[in-house]
Amino acid sequence: MLCPVMLGRERELRALQASWEAPGHMVVVLGTAGIGKSRLVREFAAWAREAGGTALVGRCSPTAAEVPLRPLREALLTAARNGLRPSAELAPFLPTLGALVPDWAATAGPGGGTGGDIGTIVLAEGLLRLMTEWSTPGCPALLVLEDVHWSDPETLKVLEYLADHLDGQPVLVVAT
Repeated sequence: MLCPVMLGRERELRALQASWEAPGHMVVVLGTAGIGKSRLVREFAAWAREAGGTALVGRCSPTAAEVPLRPLREALLTAARNGLRPSAELAPFLPTLGALVPDWAATAGPGGGTGGDIGTIVLAEGLLRLMTEWSTPGCPALLVLEDVHWSDPETLKVLEYLADHLDGQPVLVVAT
């Protein structure tokens, strides 16, 4: 069950819900510290899950700015912990995705694994295809990345790629 709607944020929540119903783009939620951006996107992610969608959430941190891809690792590790896995159709991307989720690397087969440079573009494309796979008709996959102002350069490269390639995909990315 969802928490009661935040007072004074019904319009913003409705705007996010409308974006979810017309996926294929990125939404950036801006505001000063403490204004309620995190609460708003948490409520939105809970609403999307309750509606039957997949919602992945990761957070950048000032204490982990040097950890490459930290918010993406967090989002995908949580998905894996909840039983989500890539299908066999994503086998070419498993070595790259497995660099973020070790139990997926174990299923990558010969030559798979986590060694070497994972390639930002291949990772971003793998993530986009994974989220497309996890969407269902009427329920796009949602990726929420909080506090991107503390993001590492690799995460920003993935976000840039996603922003350029979301058009027509059943995926919505929300960043704060």
